[in-house]
Amino acid sequence: MPVTELAFLQAKSATIDKVLVDSTKDAIAQVEDQSKLLIATKWDSVVAHVQWMQSEENKSSMGKLMGEFLTMEALGEFAMLHVEGELFGSTGINLLDSPVLNVERLFADGEKKEALIGKFSEVRGILEEFASQYAVSSGWREAAEAEEQEELVVISGWESVEKHNEFAQVPGFAKYNEITQLVAKADAKHYNKRFL
Repeated sequence: MPVTELAFLQAKSATIDKVLVDSTKDAIAQVEDQSKLLIATKWDSVVAHVQWMQSEENKSSMGKLMGEFLTMEALGEFAMLHVEGELFGSTGINLLDSPVLNVERLFADGEKKEALIGKFSEVRGILEEFASQYAVSSGWREAAEAEEQEELVVISGWESVEKHNEFAQVPGFAKYNEITQLVAKADAKHYNKRFL
């Protein structure tokens, strides 16, 4: 089954070196902390990604980057995760072409997963309508990686961080926000290529 790898990386300095940018062309910088990067990659399966990680080509390129420029950053206890499906294949404006991405990680207790699936299906259209021409994509973290909690990843494209923040003011937001009743914790960050 296809998966999307989300790798959260921390640059060793507050400024991102050109060599680092050239080596990680698919990276996007976090708006809130520009030394943090997100790399998103589609794989045919988790097994295919693991095989790539063990390849000499990957060890050579990532080994150099990790030693000179990057550290793995643990968001909670995770630095890399696999999400079921292809998060960045979309209709409308491709998510990676959006001026700003919001990456929201919603953690729920296992017994609430089905309820969260239902509620998100019910309210997703509110987010999509406000995001307008920008895409919204979501997927569940691979079950084998999820520990005590299930994790739903919701990625939405936006014109700007300010436009995303306006979403909390629309009449339908209270209905959309009902998903938080099913979530044990949430983490949301914005990413933007312009910082690279």
